[in-house]
Amino acid sequence: MIDKFFEIIKLDRPLVFWSIVFVAFIGSVYVNNNYYYKSIDFIELNRLKNLISVIDESTSVCMELANQDGKSCLQRVPDLLKNTRTYYGAKVTIKGKYGALESDNRKYQDHERVSIYYLSKLNALDSDIKVSTNAVPGIWGSVRRSVTFSIEDIIQEDDWDGVSSLIEYKAWPRSAPAFSYAFILLFTVWLLRKSIIAKIKLVRKFREMKDED
Repeated sequence: MIDKFFEIIKLDRPLVFWSIVFVAFIGSVYVNNNYYYKSIDFIELNRLKNLISVIDESTSVCMELANQDGKSCLQRVPDLLKNTRTYYGAKVTIKGKYGALESDNRKYQDHERVSIYYLSKLNALDSDIKVSTNAVPGIWGSVRRSVTFSIEDIIQEDDWDGVSSLIEYKAWPRSAPAFSYAFILLFTVWLLRKSIIAKIKLVRKFREMKDED
């Protein structure tokens, strides 16, 4: 049954063989990137929750010390965010009893990466708060950059220092798993192809001998 299947798809033909290798390679990179960015999504969502907790606690203390001057406490939030900024940054929007405030120090904007957000309340300010960040790129865009060593980003750099930094901190970490998968996949399928081709030839020879009888 398996031998007939391999004969039908003509795995011994180079075009078919390399097409299957390419599809398997892209699939493995997709699975890896999808799993990785799901973990980033989970981490960043927890970070947003923690950031809201920090803002809530800070504004509560401020209200106690500032004699309930809510507007003053609200305006101190941007300074707090500058001291708690992480790699991806965050956009904070507060609306409520003492007015509205928006602070945005995100590394990536909505058109660049997928937005994740968390909604809650600041009890001391009697306000609603929304915190968002854009840490996760489109999955197929990340796959493309992984398999092409981020060449589309590299050619946009103006000098060698920028290229060197991008390769060291983005392109290589992004593409290293893809290169590993490519090596393992090529070695595995090379051995598998040799075995399959040998079996196909043996089956064909056996059939020819049977037809002659």
